[in-house]
Amino acid sequence: MNAGLTAYNYFMSEHSTYNKVNRYDTHKKSELRNVYNSIVKYNKQSPLYMFKMSNDVSSFAVDIKECARNIKNTIAALSENDSSLGFDKKAVTSSNSDLIDVSYIGDNGNPDAANEFDIFIEKLAMPQINIGNFLESNEPVGITPGKYMFNVDINNIDYEFEFSVHPGDTNNYIQEKLARMINNANMGLEATVVDDGSSTTSLKISSVATGQVDSGEPLFTVRENTAGIVGYLGIDNLVSEASNSSFKLNGISKSSYSNTFTIDKRFEVTLKGANTSNEPIKVGFKTDADAMIDNITSLVDAYNSTLNTAYSYSNSELSNSKFTTDISQIAIRNKYDLESIGLNVNEKGQIDIEENLLFQAITDDESHSDVLSILNNFKQNMGKRATSMLLNPMEYANKTIVAYKNPLKDNYSTPYITSIYSGMMFNSYC
Repeated sequence: MNAGLTAYNYFMSEHSTYNKVNRYDTHKKSELRNVYNSIVKYNKQSPLYMFKMSNDVSSFAVDIKECARNIKNTIAALSENDSSLGFDKKAVTSSNSDLIDVSYIGDNGNPDAANEFDIFIEKLAMPQINIGNFLESNEPVGITPGKYMFNVDINNIDYEFEFSVHPGDTNNYIQEKLARMINNANMGLEATVVDDGSSTTSLKISSVATGQVDSGEPLFTVRENTAGIVGYLGIDNLVSEASNSSFKLNGISKSSYSNTFTIDKRFEVTLKGANTSNEPIKVGFKTDADAMIDNITSLVDAYNSTLNTAYSYSNSELSNSKFTTDISQIAIRNKYDLESIGLNVNEKGQIDIEENLLFQAITDDESHSDVLSILNNFKQNMGKRATSMLLNPMEYANKTIVAYKNPLKDNYSTPYITSIYSGMMFNSYC
């Protein structure tokens, strides 16, 4: 498999941790312009180099970019609302985290707004589910070999799928093939092959979206194109209609198309299960100290995750030692300061939080400003390194220098050197 498809499949894989959309991934035109200008400036003196293409180098570059993106998004979350401190963002807690996730997205400086609420979850929003006929998995397909097509209508878009049935193809083989085709189409459907505990299997198709359409129409429909194929597989069999969530907010009945929604533009709520008792879930703010510890922990987690990724490639032919060194030195250079507030740095640069000492440091009025100075210095160093990683992830790949630019000359701007990264991913499409 070529490098382009490797990178594509890496992002699309259900095991990838990087396919979740984050609201901090959106940017203004001015921010994108600054990125371009930084790339031009960076590449003006960049040497010409070559690296060995392989199926793994794309995943390596993606890992670096996504680690940097995680750091930048974590810092953005701490620094929104023009906070000068960056660690005073409010944090919320709930009486039942198994049933609900809540995060604060509002303005810290709004003391008049309600600080807590009760929520009773009656039912979750559900997707539409189609389950096909259960067929003997190892038996040959009971239709004539040849080319077949069927259509799927979703979001007012018609998708046409074409596949071939060959002599000897089993029911399970065809079901698995169609599941891959539907999932790879990335059209808002998830397909899996399920079994009934015996020797028969079925193709199950679920919508990613939840919630009932106002018109009452299904979220998606499966239609015949080549006569007989849909009827044989039974994938047009709707067994569960999409439905809205139902809950009571401070005793008032509410509903939502999705299990994730906002309340009063201040809380982002994700419902995970229905209440099993008559007691509503109570949601409120943590103390300022607990909120600060949570925010510091999120930043340390982003740092440790990036460093662990660096070490995972430390013995690989893909990476040079600069990757590990650049990340670990963020903490090692400030080891004394960090450990003075409870962020213990080991010999590899990994940070372990000693919560008692950290709590004591942030609640001591005399040392509070020094603690914030140490934390913001750590945060700023992480942000600078993440920006560099985003501009050119191939800086950390093993490569051969072909030619250096003459430092005495005013070299032409070359904004396309880092395009090696994108070209490496998508050259198979050209």
